[in-house]
Amino acid sequence: MPSLPFSRRLMLAALTLLPLASRTRAQDSTAALDISGRVLVVLYTRSHNSRIPAELVRRRTGGDLFEIRTRNPYPIDYFETVEQVTREREADYRPPLAGDVADIAGYDTIVLAFPIWGGSLPPPVRSFLDAHDLGGKRLVPMICHGGYGPGEAMALLHAAAPEAEVTAPFVMEGEQERRVVNRVDDWLGG
Repeated sequence: MPSLPFSRRLMLAALTLLPLASRTRAQDSTAALDISGRVLVVLYTRSHNSRIPAELVRRRTGGDLFEIRTRNPYPIDYFETVEQVTREREADYRPPLAGDVADIAGYDTIVLAFPIWGGSLPPPVRSFLDAHDLGGKRLVPMICHGGYGPGEAMALLHAAAPEAEVTAPFVMEGEQERRVVNRVDDWLGG
């Protein structure tokens, strides 16, 4: 049986990857989450991949639903949207929203469901975070991505809501709608 080449460099490279592997597993964790108090599910979606899990959480928790909408909708064409969002991110632009949550102070838990755009928070989600004080709230991220993971979303959420209790996120890859119902139920302990 041929032996595999062993080197200190190979061993060090393998050891440096271990923390990344454990971090990825933690991000995809579906451990039961205790969502209590008055719940608001805030949803931003373009292709509706985030809608199904957000609606499930709203139903299971008895919470209210608020959908983030921009005053001027994004183009229907995917590539035009990507170009526009790239320009917005480069300019650190926050698009104006069509509405606000009137009484966000009345909620204990904010479940924020959104997709990852270009490895980051979509500009409309950043507009929402800028417009609403989430201090003292429990912020529960529900992240849908296209295969590249949550990117810098968690760091941006912590920076945008430093006084909120930000929980570990529910992270799922888009286009997995068949498994969404079971994963959300497990996550909520039901």
